[in-house]
Amino acid sequence: MVCTYRVRTDTMHDEERKAHTVYGIEAVGSDGKILSGFSDVFFDKQKAECFADLCNDGDLSLIHFLNAVEDILAE
Repeated sequence: MVCTYRVRTDTMHDEERKAHTVYGIEAVGSDGKILSGFSDVFFDKQKAECFADLCNDGDLSLIHFLNAVEDILAE
């Protein structure tokens, strides 16, 4: 299945109720349906965009999506 990876933006609140913007990544099918996604992976938007670009440029299979996210978190 061919999919496109894109950055998602969420707002999280800490214990003091202070809002923080965090970024995740989603795999989207050709019909626009979200096939898989992970929120709160990155604090840096540019790093999230680079990761999405890397997944798209490398034609990452959806089967390996979880492994790729785990690898980026381990860095």
